[in-house]
Amino acid sequence: MKKNKFLIFLIISVLIPINSFAALQNKIIVKVEGLTISTYELKNKIKTTLILSNEIINQENINTNKDSAINFLINLRLKEQELSNYNIQIDNALLNTQLNQLTSNNLVNFKKKLINEDLSFEIFKKEIETELKWQRLIYSKF
Repeated sequence: MKKNKFLIFLIISVLIPINSFAALQNKIIVKVEGLTISTYELKNKIKTTLILSNEIINQENINTNKDSAINFLINLRLKEQELSNYNIQIDNALLNTQLNQLTSNNLVNFKKKLINEDLSFEIFKKEIETELKWQRLIYSKF
């Protein structure tokens, strides 16, 4: 019986810090017009930018790109907020063409790099889609 209690205590003591650490890793860093930017999204943007530009992912490059990544994400949230007032659609062919251009026609390899860095391709894809919708909105207005 004591052995079982010790085992349960050991499992709980190991799992609680992991969950607490995970909660600390993804916190809100900026709120824009009711939309949020998390530390995970910032990490995703910085590292994705470094991968696309074939730069080494190290602390110096991360620090160098941090401010521009935050500004990009803030602008992206403002664009998303404005786009929510319109019904703008982007076809998959245009989105895929843009993704292929950005990844030098090596989308499969790019996705593998993102997976290796624990990054989200869906966040990147959503950013590109938002930018394409924004371009279409600006074009239609002017």
